[in-house]
Amino acid sequence: MRFGKPDKVIRDSEEVIEAQQYDADTSTDRWDIEYPNLYENFYGSEKVMEDSFKLLEKGTGIDCYVYYYRRDNNSKKQRIWHLYFYDGKIIGMFFP
Repeated sequence: MRFGKPDKVIRDSEEVIEAQQYDADTSTDRWDIEYPNLYENFYGSEKVMEDSFKLLEKGTGIDCYVYYYRRDNNSKKQRIWHLYFYDGKIIGMFFP
């Protein structure tokens, strides 16, 4: 796994929404339970968090960076990480 140049960049709003659906189906949200303030701390405030989630819901104007990875060299299952950017700033990250 390497950050920097993504394996793919999605800009089409329908494809961005499809990527988010994939994230909803494969990501766990246990952080929200284990660390209730995690998202607010990540975004800096509840307002920025809510604004970011609204932007993600619309899917318009978002660059979704796609990274393919395997847990280790013996893993057969390819996994996907998505990082979502709006106006050059990260507004979401989802990891399976």
